[in-house]
Amino acid sequence: MTSRKDAPGPQKKSSAKRSFKLEFARPAERALESISGKDKSLVTEALRIIKANPYDPTHCTKLHGKWKDFWKITKGGWRVVYKVEKSTVFVAYIRPRDDSTYRR
Repeated sequence: MTSRKDAPGPQKKSSAKRSFKLEFARPAERALESISGKDKSLVTEALRIIKANPYDPTHCTKLHGKWKDFWKITKGGWRVVYKVEKSTVFVAYIRPRDDSTYRR
């Protein structure tokens, strides 16, 4: 009979969190460069959340219609629209929240 001490314990899971690589479309790059102050910190916080988990149901929403492959995250008055492929997140747009955000 084996004592409890000798029995194999539960398998330990890796404590390393999966991080996604961020890539920016040119319009998103330009927008990020032009934002400053408090708005910049809101957008960088959104990007940090996306990088950690782009499917986070607390912050991220799947889009529909012609944007069905894209997701969005809203922070303050800003929207970040992105697409996830494997371990890469492609940031398509960073724009203030208004009707023109989803026009192509």
